[in-house]
Amino acid sequence: MHITFPHIPMNNHLDHETFDTRCCYTFYRYMKFYHALNEHERVRLAILETATETNMSAGYIAKILVENGLQAPKSCFPEEFVSFIESKSSLDPWAAGAMSYAQNKLAKQWHIRLCQMGQNSLVESGFASA
Repeated sequence: MHITFPHIPMNNHLDHETFDTRCCYTFYRYMKFYHALNEHERVRLAILETATETNMSAGYIAKILVENGLQAPKSCFPEEFVSFIESKSSLDPWAAGAMSYAQNKLAKQWHIRLCQMGQNSLVESGFASA
């Protein structure tokens, strides 16, 4: 699977950076630091080091990076994030707390079976027939 790296979010305020921006910059800094390793291992270690530096969980950092465009194989992500995506895949896509577009795209690349309840309920209610 091809790795797509996150984009760095633009700041709306010139005087300070957002947490997402800081996470992306830190992630890229650690990607450079681990230049001798293969790309999959570099991504995994950069996520873990970013989590350590920001005092956040590795799963939360992975979520931020995915929301900013990171796409990579399951082996690149911490287990807590993989479990999070797998648990969210069983939810109705229209339910509160369902996956975001970026998370849904990642789950499809991982070939995780997604819940189809939203489509079935539309057919049953008659909204899909037109």
